[in-house]
Order: sequence, then C-alpha cells, then structure tokens
Amino acid sequence: MLFIPFDAHKSIGGPTTFMTNLKGYMDGNGRRYRAHYEPGDSIFFAASYDLRELKRAKKNGGLVIQRLDGVYYAPHHAKKYLKANRPIQTIYRNYADLVVFQSDYCKLQCEKILGRRNSAADRVIHNGVDPGVFFPREQPLIISEPIRFVVTGNFRRPETLKPILDALDSLRGNFSFRLHICGPVKDELTGLYAGKPWVIAHGAQNLRYVAELLRSSHIYLFSNINPPCPNSVLEAAACGLPVVSFDSGSLSELLPFSRNLLAHVGAQIIQDAKDFHFELLAEKITLAVENLAEFQINSLNHANDFAFSKCGERYMEVFSHVDDKRFLDARRRQVSPIGKCAERFKRFYANLKKSG
Repeated sequence: MLFIPFDAHKSIGGPTTFMTNLKGYMDGNGRRYRAHYEPGDSIFFAASYDLRELKRAKKNGGLVIQRLDGVYYAPHHAKKYLKANRPIQTIYRNYADLVVFQSDYCKLQCEKILGRRNSAADRVIHNGVDPGVFFPREQPLIISEPIRFVVTGNFRRPETLKPILDALDSLRGNFSFRLHICGPVKDELTGLYAGKPWVIAHGAQNLRYVAELLRSSHIYLFSNINPPCPNSVLEAAACGLPVVSFDSGSLSELLPFSRNLLAHVGAQIIQDAKDFHFELLAEKITLAVENLAEFQINSLNHANDFAFSKCGERYMEVFSHVDDKRFLDARRRQVSPIGKCAERFKRFYANLKKSG
C-alpha cells in the first residue's frame, strides 16, 4: 500500500497546491492510499520527509518516492542554499528509489545542484490544474481598451512584480491598459505600484475568484526566476490566456505553442534577476497586444493541455510500482551509497580481525 502524508502540506505554495489536486484526483477516481503509515507501506512525499520514517519504510521493504519542484541555489538564496538543500539532498542521494521531477528544467536544476542520479526509474511529470475551476471562455474576450493584464501568485520577491511594472510603465501612452494583481503581496513590495492608477490590487483570493479574474482578462503576465513548473502559469493557460513572460526555467517547455511571447534571458541553467531586462518584456507585451486576436485563438486551442487528469494518470503509473514485485525486488537488490559504504567498512573490519 502507498502512504501519502497529505496533512503535511497546509501552507501556501506550489507543493500544497499539487498535493491538494492529487488528493482530489485520487479520491475522485477511487485510487487507494493510506493516510497513516503501516509497516510494509511505500511512501510518496513532496521534497523532504522525516528520515526516521524513510529508514523504517525501507527497512520494511517499502519504496521511497520523492517529488521535487526545484531546489535552493546561489545567488538567489545566498550561502544558505547548501544548508537548506541538505534534507532534500540526503533523501535524493541515499534513500529515494524513484524521483519525480516537475519538468525537464527542474531535473536539470536538481542535477546541477544536488548531483546526477543516473536512475532509469525517475520520471518527469508536469503539473496540472483542476479543469472544474480553471477552464476557458467559450469565446475569446472582446478586444477593446483598456487592455486587461493580469498577474497572479504569491508575491514575495521584487522580480515577481518589478519587471512587469517597469515594462508597462514604459508602454504608457502606446495604448490604454489596467494591471490586475491577484494574490498576497509582501508589505515591502506594495510600494512598487503605489501611486500607479492603472494597477488594481485584489489581495489574496480563493481559486474560483482567481479563475474568474483570469477569464475576464486579455493577457497574463508572469515574472519569476528559474520557475520549475509554476501553477499560476498553468492556471492562466488553462483559462485560455496568452502568457507573456521571460524565457526562464520551464516556461518554454510548458508553453511550446507560444514561445515567441517569451523574452530572451540567457542559456544558463541558473539565472539571476540582473538577467531580466524589462525592455525585452515590453517588446513581447507589445507583440501580444498588436496580435491579440491571433494569440487568443492559439491559446484557446491549447487550454485543455493542462488538465490535472493527465498529470494524475502519470502519477498512478508511478504508484503502480508499489505493487510491482519485479520492480520492488530490483530496487531492493540495489544498495544505497550509505549501504555500500557500510558494506566496505564491514569487509575492512573483518579483514583486519583476520590479520590479527
């Protein structure tokens, strides 16, 4: 049986959104899992979990399945990133039988920071959204000024808002517009848009409010560094909105049908805020506005690409290994790096005793 600690994810953020969607999918489709660990269970969790529980699971013959949505890195997290990654890295290197990455970019990022695993069992599975909440309009929104831009999410760092505000500031006078900011904004960031009459801040809202706001907007704007697989972008795309952003992280991977709306940043796996130039974002915003009818139709044609059912089915394939005796036996024959070290020490100690 599979144990999933859904109750461990109650905060705001990507892992919590994913776990909520996964639970809803599994409950709605009659997929079995256990809410409390029992001996012999396998464990699935996001990022990290209690090592004592993982050791117990492996000792009892269960699988450890880790889901990663990116890691801490320099320069974004300064010198703290090594310490912050330690619990994740320990599991990734020594305990995980199978790792699920949110995107190909997420896999590249993890391999660069945590090291390569060389495991054929690992998977890349993109996130999905609830199509009962995030769905497109039946017809494209009528194009008229002011153009309604929208940005959603949890705004904790300047790069999530400043490039967008600077880009739109530079376009004032070219056309009339409004920018709707929906989501919690850190207090020190509210000054970035204070005094801008074209900004409407909605604050934190429930998902249905967010979805309605998306469907009543023309263009979705997004700015974040090295995003592994941002739920807010998937939600906007599922509502049929053209997405204008920087070509950072997984964006071009998630939106292959509208890569020409992604502003150039660079080829580095780990990018920095200084690599984001608002002038390039302004060019992409202008392109989207001038060709809005075409981009709306293109986005609507791909709105169904992001339903959670596709993501959920792929996770069910991963979870099927829990009851696959051949897979279990193959994984149990493999000794972890810690185990190999222990075996070498035992042989060394045995030879030492023999030699007197």
